[in-house]
Amino acid sequence: MTNEEISTKEKILKTAYKLFAQKGINGVGIREIATEADVNVAAINYHFGNKTALYAQTVGHCMSLLRTHLEEGAKKIKSTSELALYFYDHLIVDHEGLITSFKLFIDTNTSLDSVCIEDKAIGPPGGEFLFNCMKNEYDKASEADLGWAVRTIFTQVIHTALLVSLHEKDVCTNTGLTKEDIRVQLTRTINVILKEL
Repeated sequence: MTNEEISTKEKILKTAYKLFAQKGINGVGIREIATEADVNVAAINYHFGNKTALYAQTVGHCMSLLRTHLEEGAKKIKSTSELALYFYDHLIVDHEGLITSFKLFIDTNTSLDSVCIEDKAIGPPGGEFLFNCMKNEYDKASEADLGWAVRTIFTQVIHTALLVSLHEKDVCTNTGLTKEDIRVQLTRTINVILKEL
């Protein structure tokens, strides 16, 4: 693939990411994506085939970015709780990306069966890195328990990051907690989950 083709594909993915998150798969057409990306419809058909395949690749690309970030953290962090907090901090910093990505994930009009198959048994994108980190720390834990812990920790991390990202002022005002207080509470929750191993 030439640099121009990569650039065109990236422009299409970036535009599709934004439009699919705003309008859902049924609310946006290929022509609108092409116009917004400043490419012709044939370029979308060439790179992706059809709108459903473009949607799947857009979600897959988004998951891949999350997975890559967790992989980077796993290379330098050996503590499960620290790795989970590293991921949380990334989600808070990129809160607009988190919100947009979550909108894509919860679009009920499309099945994500064809996306991110490698992580299905372990959980969310990058789940295997948290799983392996946990496995090294808790070598007596069963694979079933480790899988449960990965999914439970990710649920807490993503839920907390979404709440803080969407309702930062309200959460802090209504609860009297600062962002740091919320992070400390998340740390305690992660440690409670890990004690079950």
